[in-house]
Amino acid sequence: MKGKKTISVEALIDYSNIQLANKDKHITAEYLEGVISTVQHFLHASGNYNGFMFIDNNDCEIGTIGHLRRKYFKPNGK
Repeated sequence: MKGKKTISVEALIDYSNIQLANKDKHITAEYLEGVISTVQHFLHASGNYNGFMFIDNNDCEIGTIGHLRRKYFKPNGK
């Protein structure tokens, strides 16, 4: 059996941000909610949560797909 493999927090955030910004018509709200749940869980659990911003502040009303389109900040603030 091979040893454990890990990824960096930055890689998790980069991948999540790409998924959350994806405007493909096949990406559902449920999928985006899953990405959000996963990234928030691991950022909080590892002490690396540094907030997020909505991709479009004019389209971020709760209950809309725009509310799910967001960008998480890396621990160094980028």
